[in-house]
Amino acid sequence: MTEAHIRYFAAARQALRRSEESLSGADSLADIVKRLSTRDPAIARLLSHCSFLVDGTRREPDHAPLPDGAVVDVLPPFAGG
Repeated sequence: MTEAHIRYFAAARQALRRSEESLSGADSLADIVKRLSTRDPAIARLLSHCSFLVDGTRREPDHAPLPDGAVVDVLPPFAGG
């Protein structure tokens, strides 16, 4: 069973009311996004605008398998630049 460590930044941290968590049975990034989106419609909207890093590499929420222990960063759009 795969476990992923998820870190939330900025608006994602505020929306999810935590800075990080672990999810068991997270087989893909698409699975993680789906599971998080079911928590609240506002979270689903936010996640649709986020970028994701898996172990430091940008990834789209596809169904490619995640390695066990993957670190997933959830990065909402940032203001400024």
